[in-house]
Amino acid sequence: MKQIKAYYKACQDIADKFNKVYFDGEADMYAIGGELDGVWGVNDYFFDIQNMCQALELDFKWGDLMYWYDQWTDTDEKRLRLNMKTYKDLIDDNFSLSLCPSCNCMTKTIKNKCGKCKHEK
Repeated sequence: MKQIKAYYKACQDIADKFNKVYFDGEADMYAIGGELDGVWGVNDYFFDIQNMCQALELDFKWGDLMYWYDQWTDTDEKRLRLNMKTYKDLIDDNFSLSLCPSCNCMTKTIKNKCGKCKHEK
């Protein structure tokens, strides 16, 4: 079917663009299980096609992508797992995500003030 072939070609094109933008076209990329619309191994990282689309669409910088990836894959249960859109909105608004050193609450911080307890950082 022509539409299915076009869909898989689009997935491959997205992966190629992601490689070019974030890895200078040098990444060792492969579709896990051969599923072009699923998860891709990218060097030592794993991104699904939706993550690739969002990173490109939201014009993530390399550092932001890696910071998002680290928080997304962190296994610490206190960490928030945010999708890329929410994460981008937060960093664009000068938010950060960390534990408040005063009360140890997990909340967003706004310009060096805890968003929950308002302690100064």
